[in-house]
Amino acid sequence: MKEFFDEFLHEIKTPLAIMRSHLESEIGNERIPLEVRQKLVLDIEEIARVNHLVNEMKVIIQSQRALPQLELEEVSFLALLIDVVELLSPIAQENNQNIELNAHENITLVMDAKRIKQLCYNLINNAMKYSSTGARIEVSLYSSTEGIELHIKDNGIGISKENQAKIFDQFFRVSSKKEGSGLGLSVVSAIVSMHKAQMSLESTLGKGSEFCILFPQS
Repeated sequence: MKEFFDEFLHEIKTPLAIMRSHLESEIGNERIPLEVRQKLVLDIEEIARVNHLVNEMKVIIQSQRALPQLELEEVSFLALLIDVVELLSPIAQENNQNIELNAHENITLVMDAKRIKQLCYNLINNAMKYSSTGARIEVSLYSSTEGIELHIKDNGIGISKENQAKIFDQFFRVSSKKEGSGLGLSVVSAIVSMHKAQMSLESTLGKGSEFCILFPQS
């Protein structure tokens, strides 16, 4: 069954890429009415959403293998975090939120860069989603005696003790009012396991949450 879904997810990415390419090529076509082109933009956004869901399902399936597929290389963790923050900054600006990045320049880690970038994206995006307008999201990276620590802290709605035991389950969402597949944190958990790291959570309802991931030193 895992092999079937792996092949299915691989095959579906090709038609999605083709459809997106065709739609993007028509956005600047002035012979097409403006209202139609605006609908094309919405279609592209939906394709991007489905593609993101496919990527998350693929991570979960790969994590369940005895030997998950990783493309390991030594990467500047700070450079990777800067890329993620730049991707999320437009959303943060719309919500008048601030992403504060504190990281040491010389920290490198042997990692699957694509997966760790997805992990960081999911955690920061999740913090933004469950924080109010004007909130601050703190992203910290530093070396300790135990390894390399990544902290994502927000002052959002927080997570109850009961839900803290469920948030890494597939399709679970803290609030049904928030959009999402319910896979984001289960994907984070899978990527943490792939890299033999450890994750902890401290959260208080109404005050916010802090996720900490401890990566072993290379």
